[in-house]
Amino acid sequence: MVILLPFKLLSLRSLLAEKREPEDIQKLLDLYKNDIMNTISQAYQAGEIKGSDETALMSFTRMLMDHLYRKYDEIREGVEEMRDRDHSLELDMDEYIDKMIEMEEQLDSKAEELANMNKELASMNKELASMNKELTSKDEELASKDELIRLLSERLAQYEPQM
Repeated sequence: MVILLPFKLLSLRSLLAEKREPEDIQKLLDLYKNDIMNTISQAYQAGEIKGSDETALMSFTRMLMDHLYRKYDEIREGVEEMRDRDHSLELDMDEYIDKMIEMEEQLDSKAEELANMNKELASMNKELASMNKELTSKDEELASKDELIRLLSERLAQYEPQM
């Protein structure tokens, strides 16, 4: 059961209370990183737990580790060093927040681009309306000329000899 993994930190507590040999400290750090944190991450990747569960378990494990071993500087330093080195210990929420910020920036950029395109389209529509108005005027002028040609053709037909 993944949910109980953070409590494995208790297994080395009595050993470290008696003596803090470098190998014992390393055992605890390995337990923290490999047995607990990586197992939680793998459980999430395998779909056994949700992302929010992974975040909560990792956060709880960190709090428990800090609470149980805060008086041992060498352990606290080792955990902090692991956090700095190991990107797999980042919370999913941080990654999601970064992705959301990036997507918001892209969205803002696209919205600005769309606004500029809408302005350009409005300008083109105005120009098109003006051209349509001019075309209508030319059509009316042409229709008037066609009517004049028809009238002149009728007059001319009156003066042509009848055959």
